[in-house]
Amino acid sequence: MKYFELTYDNRQDIQTIAEWEMGNFNLMLLWGGQPFNGSIPNDVKLFIREGDEHLVRPDLLPNPVSWLIFSEKLLAEVHQLIKNDIQIFEPPIYLKNGQKVKGYKLINPIYRLDCLDWENSKSVEQNVDGTKVCFGQKSVFESCIGNHHIFMIEGCSTAQIVSDTFLQACQHKGLIGLAGLKCKTSRKKV
Repeated sequence: MKYFELTYDNRQDIQTIAEWEMGNFNLMLLWGGQPFNGSIPNDVKLFIREGDEHLVRPDLLPNPVSWLIFSEKLLAEVHQLIKNDIQIFEPPIYLKNGQKVKGYKLINPIYRLDCLDWENSKSVEQNVDGTKVCFGQKSVFESCIGNHHIFMIEGCSTAQIVSDTFLQACQHKGLIGLAGLKCKTSRKKV
């Protein structure tokens, strides 16, 4: 199987999240690649950039907090495929005037897999504490992935990886704003 890092396309005519309020909520709880046993507090708010109200609504909503926000249309296309790999939350999305934005779901991939082939990945850097991180093109060990169609990778804090089956389910459906950066696939690690 082939894998891709899920990302936004380069369209400039789409809505995007520009500001946020987190209160005391730790936004990184949804970066863990593990189940989140709680709810999104009422004081957490993501705001569509002012002036974007009349732009195209994307199916993968760009946001600076690196949360995965799918349109209900995108989720409907892939839900059967990824339902065992995710949690779904109501996202706290608002226009600047305070009006709640509907039609989106906050997706939490619940698996973080130790499947990165560090030697064949690009832009690998070492942190001060000795841990490594990968910012560039990823290479994954296919044997470590199993039957997951969406997951996160150990060593890549916010990268969400999807299978080619996921992307194929999205093709020719009129979905806007999403793209996939191809990952290399390695076969050795078990």
